[in-house]
Amino acid sequence: IILTTATAQVEAISYEDSTSAIDTINEKLRGWHCTPLKIEYVGSSAEDLEYLNSLKRGKFTDCMVFKSDFHTPRAEDNQTTFEPDTDYKDWTWYFGLNGDKWELVTYGY
Repeated sequence: IILTTATAQVEAISYEDSTSAIDTINEKLRGWHCTPLKIEYVGSSAEDLEYLNSLKRGKFTDCMVFKSDFHTPRAEDNQTTFEPDTDYKDWTWYFGLNGDKWELVTYGY
């Protein structure tokens, strides 16, 4: 299995911000006993920011959106609600900037 990660272009988000977000995604996947296959920054838009603010009552000033592919554990090792031994593709992760801190706000399809 190959793990590929991507960082955003400098003008989009900082290396530190993208690395921190990727680390957060990896931690969440490890917590689910899933194997990350790909994590990539896909950008952000005014619609993404509006979506996040609709979830958290308008407290975010910027956002980052990532997509990931990951593999779930076999049935006997699977303690999640995911289908066992399955590849999930294009799982979306939304991060919002609140003050000077990025936070993982929501994720899924």
